[in-house]
Amino acid sequence: MVQDLAAMGKIKAGSEVAFGRIAMGVAAKAGSRSFDISSMEAFEHALKSARSIAYAADGTSGGYFSDLLERLGIADEVTPGLVGISGGQTALAVARGEAELAVVPVTSILAAAPDVMLLGRFPAELQSYIDFAIGISADPRDTEAAKQLSEFLMSADVDGTLAAKGVERH
Repeated sequence: MVQDLAAMGKIKAGSEVAFGRIAMGVAAKAGSRSFDISSMEAFEHALKSARSIAYAADGTSGGYFSDLLERLGIADEVTPGLVGISGGQTALAVARGEAELAVVPVTSILAAAPDVMLLGRFPAELQSYIDFAIGISADPRDTEAAKQLSEFLMSADVDGTLAAKGVERH
């Protein structure tokens, strides 16, 4: 989207930079039983053995997960236990007992702590990322402040904070 905004003249050309990415993960209620999702086979087994799985009913991550179930050939087995959640509350669905597991971007899982725990990220061969970029407005109120903010957000000074919140740098 940042590239599109630059093409429309809304973002200063050349100011757009890749900021980070967020991986898909699996969540469970804090203190509940754990599932092994460390390999593709373990991941599939966890999905098939879960009593219920919350996923984003709308949005990119939910669509990816639905397509992934089809691609893995386990949709018929897993679909009856799927619980579509709207409004960005997917990770919290496990805390409320609406589902045993949730599949959602890692940032949402970490934000729902301490009631929700991250079981892990999707295995590498099944992973999907949400990529983020930043850019400076074509008409900022304060050009120097916008430039300084962009430089700060791209600096190593924020890497630890971003990692703790689930944002990976490229």
